[in-house]
Formats: sequence, C-alpha cells, structure tokens
Amino acid sequence: MQGVIKFIKGWLLFSLLWGLFMWFCFWQKEGMETGMVVVKSLYAGLIYQAMTTLVARYKARRQVKPL
Repeated sequence: MQGVIKFIKGWLLFSLLWGLFMWFCFWQKEGMETGMVVVKSLYAGLIYQAMTTLVARYKARRQVKPL
C-alpha cells in the first residue's frame, strides 16, 4: 500500500510542478483553457511517474541475486 501512496504523491507533485511551469512559459500565451491545462498536466505526471517507477523496479530486480 505504501508503494501506491508514494506513486500517487509523486504523480500529483510532478503534475503540479509541470503544470505551473508549462502554464507560465507556454500555455498562458497560447490562451489554453484551465481544464485542458489540468488534464495535460495530469497525463504528463502519470506518464513520468510510471516511467520512474518502471526504472526503479528494473534496477531493484537487477540488484537481487538468486542463491
């Protein structure tokens, strides 16, 4: 259960930071709607967190040596 909570926290944190960065740098100038900003940020955060988790799990499995 801790892994799921850690995944969700990472997802939401990255989504928030990414959304703010993209809003101030690009999306505000383009006049993008707020709802679309939230959706795009959540998708980006989900993809980023999934890839981060996959890499971490891969590294953890490589370090475990069978007896």
